[in-house]
Amino acid sequence: MTETEILERRAAARIYEHDGETLVFDATVVGCEERGGGYEIRLDRTAFFPGGGGQNADAGVLHCGGEDIRVLACERGDEVVHTSERPIPVGSDVCGEVDAAPRLSRMQNHTGEHIISGLAHRLFGCENRGFHMSEN
Repeated sequence: MTETEILERRAAARIYEHDGETLVFDATVVGCEERGGGYEIRLDRTAFFPGGGGQNADAGVLHCGGEDIRVLACERGDEVVHTSERPIPVGSDVCGEVDAAPRLSRMQNHTGEHIISGLAHRLFGCENRGFHMSEN
């Protein structure tokens, strides 16, 4: 597999990296493990942003077999892990739905952080060592 093929496969698996407007997507469960009183669910592809760069992770729902399973947290190590209170069997097809209002608000806040930091640098020569705006 070439480097380009690896990057293309990774981009297809992490929808949020190339399309921040996709909020609904289809995926297949490739892993589900009980951990810390919840379940860590791994999907073959996801639009859930796992957080990073000062922006919080997405939450939402995985629709599976007529049930709505809430995604309480989303984290990234080598792969994106969706945490829920209930398991989903490996091999299940799901429809993921990211909570739209918080995603948009976080995207706008994050962009605002960059604008304010850029203005402070341009006008006053300030260097940004860490800046974060959030609900808190």
